[in-house]
Amino acid sequence: MLVEATPTITIRELNHTLWQTFPGKPHVCNMTVSRALDGELITLKQAHNVSANRNSEDVKAARVAFAQYMYEGGIHQHRVYVDETGYNPYTCRTYGRAPRGQHVNRIVAGQRGSNVTLIAAISNLAGLFSYEIHVTSVTKEVLKNLMTSQDSVLGPEAAVILMDNAPCHAGIEQEFEDRVIKKLPPHSTLINPIENCFSFLKAIVKRQLNNIADRCDARAAHRHGVTCRMYQERLLQQVLRTAVPSIDATLCSANYQHFQTYLQRCIARKDIWD
Repeated sequence: MLVEATPTITIRELNHTLWQTFPGKPHVCNMTVSRALDGELITLKQAHNVSANRNSEDVKAARVAFAQYMYEGGIHQHRVYVDETGYNPYTCRTYGRAPRGQHVNRIVAGQRGSNVTLIAAISNLAGLFSYEIHVTSVTKEVLKNLMTSQDSVLGPEAAVILMDNAPCHAGIEQEFEDRVIKKLPPHSTLINPIENCFSFLKAIVKRQLNNIADRCDARAAHRHGVTCRMYQERLLQQVLRTAVPSIDATLCSANYQHFQTYLQRCIARKDIWD
């Protein structure tokens, strides 16, 4: 199907291609083509960029190995997932409402400010049990400090620590040889429950930041005796600390259950796009 081969094709381009492919057929208008697509339940959606290696044979083989590990007993172990995610003071809703014919305009500062990074660990037994907020990006030293702090929480308990293949995670196994650390397959956020937790958290952060009217107000920053950039960073950290407890044991348990639905697809070596 032409739309499957070129999903970003426009209605006009599609209609023109139909004219060239079937010159003997009656010509139709663009609206007719659009209605025909609606009748086939084909709708216009936002296009997402996907890595070319997302469903390569190497990635599928790694997913098969991970799924087999889970079925052979990993699913019954105490699993701790560690990951990080970034936020910006202008992390906010991208849609709004306005009268027809008018734009939705949002007032922002001239600079977007620094990113704030949250690094966290969740457990299938305790939910979120460890997190740190950093204005700088997460480095290997930051990860090592978080892992060390987990020792006091986990103690001698046997737990498997799982993480993705981010650069700051490289070689972490050699730093903690007394811990069982397992890397997730590349391009496989679908089997990383903490990713869904971060998505849930980001929605809350967007909602709360949207209600702070003075986050780009230089006068508000001056009243607090700091620069506008520092004021934005403090607001974002405050919102994050308020929102982080929403990653509770119930949410983590639901995401742990949800990721298991992908294991059979991994075993079958299917292409996974969601």
